[in-house]
Amino acid sequence: MPATMSARSELSPAQIGMLVVGYALLTVAAYFYLASGLVVPGPWLFILWAVMAVLILLAIRWWRRPALVLVLPFVAGLVWLAFVQGLGAVFDWAA
Repeated sequence: MPATMSARSELSPAQIGMLVVGYALLTVAAYFYLASGLVVPGPWLFILWAVMAVLILLAIRWWRRPALVLVLPFVAGLVWLAFVQGLGAVFDWAA
């Protein structure tokens, strides 16, 4: 192998565990985003789904930064809660 190939970064087992937990929690958050159609009207729902798509793409892009991937599901939860509760109060949405 060339010398340049040996300089790649390896993830430790703890970092791999952080990635697994982060992706699992992001999957749970994605379920809430997908099920939001029961509460959120159509046009707003598509915006919410676009936000989730961006969060998933960030998680994929940041796979070498496990701490950031682990934080993303909590960010997703706060965004979902603020979106559904905030706009629900403003526009008087009811399930």
